[in-house]
Amino acid sequence: MIFGPLSVFGPNGPRRPRFRSPMPWFWGFVLVLAAGWLHAAAGDQTKPPQTSPGISPGGYSIFHETMVDMAWPEVEKAAKDGAVVLMTTAVIEEHGPHMSCGIDAYLGYFLCKLTRRELEARGVKAVIAPPFFWGVNSATHVFPGSFAIRPETMKALLGDIFASLKSMGFRHIFNINAHGDGQHKRATIEAILEAQKQTGLNIRYLVPEDDARQMGLTGEPPSWVLLHKMPPDEGSGTPYLDIHAGAGETGIVAAFYPGLVNEPLAKTLPPTELTGQNVGEWLKDARKATPLGYIGDPAKYDVEEAQAYVPEWGRMMAEAIAGFLRREAYRKQLSQLDFDALDRKRDQMLQQYRLLDVGGVKPGMVVGEVGAGAGYLTFHLASRVGPSGKVYANDIVEEELEIIRSRAAKKGIAHVETILAAEDDPRFPKDSLEAVFMLNAFHEIRDPVALLRNLVPSLKAGAKVIIHEWEAQTPGAIGPSGDRTYTRQEFLDIISRSSFEVESIDTSFPGTHPAVYILSVKAEAKKGPGLGSYPQGSQPEAREYPLP
Repeated sequence: MIFGPLSVFGPNGPRRPRFRSPMPWFWGFVLVLAAGWLHAAAGDQTKPPQTSPGISPGGYSIFHETMVDMAWPEVEKAAKDGAVVLMTTAVIEEHGPHMSCGIDAYLGYFLCKLTRRELEARGVKAVIAPPFFWGVNSATHVFPGSFAIRPETMKALLGDIFASLKSMGFRHIFNINAHGDGQHKRATIEAILEAQKQTGLNIRYLVPEDDARQMGLTGEPPSWVLLHKMPPDEGSGTPYLDIHAGAGETGIVAAFYPGLVNEPLAKTLPPTELTGQNVGEWLKDARKATPLGYIGDPAKYDVEEAQAYVPEWGRMMAEAIAGFLRREAYRKQLSQLDFDALDRKRDQMLQQYRLLDVGGVKPGMVVGEVGAGAGYLTFHLASRVGPSGKVYANDIVEEELEIIRSRAAKKGIAHVETILAAEDDPRFPKDSLEAVFMLNAFHEIRDPVALLRNLVPSLKAGAKVIIHEWEAQTPGAIGPSGDRTYTRQEFLDIISRSSFEVESIDTSFPGTHPAVYILSVKAEAKKGPGLGSYPQGSQPEAREYPLP
């Protein structure tokens, strides 16, 4: 059973919860939270189905290329080498009169294969766990061929599997779910949460970013979620759902497992007219609501679209996993550094106290820092403004902000608040800042004009922006940090196109061609929400997500 995007529910669809607690996710899944599967475009497929070049959906069985085909020394070595585990959770259930009952297991397994190949192309070692297909069928169990497994049975079995993987030495498991049943998803997530607690395994449940956005979920995801992108999907263009054995699934099966679909029969099947508003009828009695067992328009499956869509889907999941692992490695690297010792060395080079003097920082002030990194300048600012003041430290790298929060906790500093920024929006609170600092960060900003524009709404009247940068002596020169820096003229050209003007330039600081620019808002710059900034009171939720 594959559920389509929530957008098909229309404007009167389910209420949109937020990421505040994992619990809304569970019931969101019951209300058909998207699993990102393809909605195929209309039109009959007249060409014979073929798999995409170079892509093999399977070998002799769904055990092909999984751990089942490995000898135990190979499994042991993979775990020691740090391989991650890809694991699908699926079911055996009916898929209409035109497809086999094992479709979810086959497609989940195939996505694991595609993701594994993409990971290994990126240098990430991965193994595939045997496909798990004893999930929950709370709706389709009324059809022959669908196995009815109790949620507690599924959870217990998953718990034993996770424990076994832990005992083998694996540390990271990524769950690619292939079944949209709400009780199935809830059982999967509860098993993941319990395994995280009992074994310490890092288990992530992959969720498409679009699904999160469509449900209004914002902020940092909880510890069991890994968001990933999905290929563009224009949907069916009708108000009716195509979520189970319809055009989407039929197209994927015809493309990659043609022996499991009766294509002549599929082309004769009429579309169903089930909407998001009456899907509850199907959940109560699937056989009465859809006597043939499918939801959608199987006759309009598109093999070529599926052949392009599914590999891209696997690639995007691999990108998300690889990115997650890079961040984990970066966190580990950061945790081994002595930032206080590093800060003392930087003090000798930068004379940071003079930077604070130039910015006029005094006790009780509220100031911000763009690109705070691990907090070198943040804590100097915090010391100067004191407990009666406030420092907002932002960065686009969550791992850096984690370091700041950890250091602040150890130092007993409560007046530092971190903000996860966008590349072109600092996301500081509106009308709050008396000064903003950027220490050797300006050259790393992708679109400095947009960022400066979006900085304006957060500034109080008369606030200054203090930017410390290494000046390049020739265009394209590399600065002390190893990055390309701006010449003075390049910098001034950027500022001239922004909402600011340069008040003064101080080149008396120590180092290799440093310059400190003092900026003020242009008189003609209008205060108000910047492009992409958050309206007051609607900034992302806090990052605490209590487990159920």
